[in-house]
Amino acid sequence: MKRTVVFDFDKTLTYKDSLFGFFKFCAPKNAAYPFKTALFFFLMAVSGTGLLKNERLKNAGIRLFLSRLNKEKLEEKSRTFAAGIKLNRIYYENFKKKHASEKKVIVTASFSLYVKPIFPEAVVAATEISFKENHPFRVSFNCWGNNKRARLKELGIDKIDVLYTDSLNDRSLIEIADTIYKVRKETLTECRSLSDFRNF
Repeated sequence: MKRTVVFDFDKTLTYKDSLFGFFKFCAPKNAAYPFKTALFFFLMAVSGTGLLKNERLKNAGIRLFLSRLNKEKLEEKSRTFAAGIKLNRIYYENFKKKHASEKKVIVTASFSLYVKPIFPEAVVAATEISFKENHPFRVSFNCWGNNKRARLKELGIDKIDVLYTDSLNDRSLIEIADTIYKVRKETLTECRSLSDFRNF
């Protein structure tokens, strides 16, 4: 029986967070663009303090950067953005080689629009966007925090054999993983519990 190996995405398989880069890549470069990027940068700082919820931050980004695009154009831009994402050593050595024959799942707070094209061979659980009159409207499912574990359960996954993540925000996944690898700048530290993860 194949083991279930779960990977976070941003800063686990990539060198940096992708959300802001995605918004900037997709946004029309008009006169308002510099003001929108400055506003969103401020909102990210506020979100980092816990005063702005993750989903509200994403909804603000959708309104600021994506709402003028129709669904077809956004999907096109998402594929182009995905093709330009630089993946790190953990992707090439662990995702592609070490776990090549195992059941691999990407669980990420990033948008499925650009994550799914990168991983055709894996199950992808990611944040979804709803559309209104063919334009991006808001987050329909935010795959962040405890929602990651809930989405895995919907996929029939109650136990993780191996987990790769950089973030304590994935504590709900750490709690059901047999082996946890904490990722820090392409360096892996093996953990056996949430307490281990916190201490390393």
